[in-house]
Amino acid sequence: MNEYLIALARAAGLTIKLDGVIGNQQYMSVTGTLDALRRFGDAYSARLQVERVEAQSTESKI
Repeated sequence: MNEYLIALARAAGLTIKLDGVIGNQQYMSVTGTLDALRRFGDAYSARLQVERVEAQSTESKI
């Protein structure tokens, strides 16, 4: 899982549990309340919007 997504999930109040590691692959579980899931979704959505605006701004400068 992307480290950014893990940090975002924790900040939203979700619990991330490392279930196991096989080779370089990590297997994790995410648990939490419905409110925490909503906060995660809102934060992720807001971040995507920022990235879109930044991409459009960069494209218009080219």
